[in-house]
Amino acid sequence: MSSQVVPNDCCVFGLTEIPKLLKEPRLFSVKTLLEVGKVATERAYELSQY
Repeated sequence: MSSQVVPNDCCVFGLTEIPKLLKEPRLFSVKTLLEVGKVATERAYELSQY
């Protein structure tokens, strides 16, 4: 555990909460959701190659 100063436009959450957060209305813009989807797809592909 640690304690750190976090900027006003940041939040801290557990990894298991990511899917639930992505479903929250108005939390992410369409552009951000598309970027998250692209990165997730690329990473899933990379992991599938091992």
